[in-house]
Amino acid sequence: HAYTYGYALEQLRHGNVDKFLLTFYGSLAYGMTRDTYSAVEVTRITEGFNEDTLPHTYSNTQQLRMLRMMLVKEEAGELWLAPGTPRAWLDTREGFAVRNAPTNYGTISYRVSPEPASRLVKMSIETSAGTAPSKVRVRLAANLGRLESATINGKAANVDHDTVVFDGSMLRGNLEITAHYK
Repeated sequence: HAYTYGYALEQLRHGNVDKFLLTFYGSLAYGMTRDTYSAVEVTRITEGFNEDTLPHTYSNTQQLRMLRMMLVKEEAGELWLAPGTPRAWLDTREGFAVRNAPTNYGTISYRVSPEPASRLVKMSIETSAGTAPSKVRVRLAANLGRLESATINGKAANVDHDTVVFDGSMLRGNLEITAHYK
């Protein structure tokens, strides 16, 4: 698992979120000790014990990096929000939140609140001052159907498959995104 970060990130880059998540969850299930919740370099699965490499900071770091890439990713001057989140996270009204995530563009917090009965997903974004990315891509892949349209602060926004895309200069202060599914 310490060496699969590049594979996982490449899957995420190509939109293969299910393969990314399989790698992430697989690293947590197989590559963690049962008692210390620390990643290991070598596991003897047939004997049920780990080599004496604990804690293995490189493996731990890669798992944390994959978790961050699920929620916030910067690449090629763009900011991606929720690029690797599981669809199941948008199946209930509970949703999920990210608070005070440091990025190249300032600190960002967001909350995703699904409304399955209305076939909507709402997202509130709060940012601190920072440089603007060229684009912001918000992946809101829900099991509610096809993402048909979206608004940002009440104005129509661009939709590309399961992603709301907008100019990075809009990323100031607070934003409210509403995604409509068909």
